[in-house]
Amino acid sequence: MEATKQTIEAFERITESSLCRIDGPDIDLLAAIVDLCEAVENEDGDNDAWIYVGEDSEFTVPDFLIGAYWALEGWTGDGYHDTNAAYYAIGGIYSPGMVAGPEGSGEEWAYQVVGRYMARPRLEHLRAELRAKRLPYGDCDELEGLAEFIDEDDFELLEAAGELEGEDE
Repeated sequence: MEATKQTIEAFERITESSLCRIDGPDIDLLAAIVDLCEAVENEDGDNDAWIYVGEDSEFTVPDFLIGAYWALEGWTGDGYHDTNAAYYAIGGIYSPGMVAGPEGSGEEWAYQVVGRYMARPRLEHLRAELRAKRLPYGDCDELEGLAEFIDEDDFELLEAAGELEGEDE
C-alpha cells in the first residue's frame, strides 16, 4: 500500500518550502503542520506506508513530526506564536513517552529547521533592540537560550548571546 496523496502533498508542501529549500516559497508552517497531521490521521488504520514518506530526503514524516514536536514545545505559550494547534495536532499522533528530545539525525534536523523558523522573528526583534542599545537583561537571557538557532555566521547575535567569548577573531 502507498501513503495517500493527501499525506504526500502535505509533506511535500513543507519539504519544498523555504523551511527546507533556499529557493522554496514561504509557508505558514504551523498551518502546514496541522494539515500534515490531519492527513496522517486520515490514513487507513491498516496502512502504515505514510511512515516511509521522505525516506530519501533529510527526514521522514515521523522524523519531521517528532522534531517539530520538540521544537514547538519550547514555543507553546510564549506569547509570540500561536503554536497550540500545531503542537497538539502532533501530540495526537506522537507521544514522547520517556524520550527527552529528538533522537537520530532526521529528528534532530527537523528540530533545528523548525526551531530556526520559529526563532527567526524573535531573533530579529532582539537584533533591533540590541542595535538600538535597549536590550534589557531578561532579553539577554532569552538570546542566550536561543543561541542554538542563530546562524553560525551571524556574529552580531552570537556575540550578544555570549557564544563567541574566548574565540580568536
